[in-house]
Amino acid sequence: MTNITGAAWGVDGCKGGWFFFRLPPPPGAITFGFVTKLRALFDRKDRTAADNVAGTDIAAEGDQMLVDMPIGLPETKAHQSDLRECDREARLMLRPRWQSVFPVPVRSVLENTDVVGAESWTAARHILSEQHPVPEEATGRLTAQSFAILAKIKEVDDLLALNRECGIIRETHPEVCFLKLTEDSEQRNRLKVFSKKHGLGFVNRIAILDGCHPDAEEVIFKACEKWPHIASDDIVDAMACAVTAWLILHDKDSAMALPHREPHRKDVADRSDPPEIVYAVPSKNLHDEKAS
Repeated sequence: MTNITGAAWGVDGCKGGWFFFRLPPPPGAITFGFVTKLRALFDRKDRTAADNVAGTDIAAEGDQMLVDMPIGLPETKAHQSDLRECDREARLMLRPRWQSVFPVPVRSVLENTDVVGAESWTAARHILSEQHPVPEEATGRLTAQSFAILAKIKEVDDLLALNRECGIIRETHPEVCFLKLTEDSEQRNRLKVFSKKHGLGFVNRIAILDGCHPDAEEVIFKACEKWPHIASDDIVDAMACAVTAWLILHDKDSAMALPHREPHRKDVADRSDPPEIVYAVPSKNLHDEKAS
């Protein structure tokens, strides 16, 4: 394991904004909070009265931020092939819970402000059908799940396009993280049987995280108690992202990505880079340190 100076961030979209955990280098304490816009984690001037975030919680160079949101969109339906390659591999990995990986819209949908701002999925599809005689040929399939996170996908995409300092942001998927964070066969079987919204599924995921970071369980319950209006599964997903980022910072050899490869190395976030879903495989060194 290496000495680190950066903080690990895990961010998950939730109702009204984003929930996050920040795991600083030792001996700092884990912090968590809520922001209405992701950019508020990079610039204090973008924070509003609705945000609840410590003044010291500001993302910086050397940090690692993993976000549960698609990054890198197909330009046209011809490039979409229904799923990005990283999504295709994630679905194969997560069977039978493959439906947790949502189809990603093409960029033309994201750039259509009428669609992004539509009041409902039905309204969005109606707008697309009016603008394109055969909408799916031009814009691909817009599912209800994709529409529900469309505004947040655009928010991340715009942030990466306009802010060079946001190169610390990477895409991940909590269910992929959970699966790769444990080698325990019983825990893996529970992941396949029970969703995170099920009591046993929720407890199982917390146990996986606690096996990787000694403070994960305690902080998750503190966050759930402080933020009862935020879905508990969103809070657990944010911690999964944070623990994965923490592992990557501590041991770069643990970093992996779908499609199967080492994560793409880059200094600046570029939305034209090949899409990837980052995850971590804990090394034996981590478990040896926890046992000592």
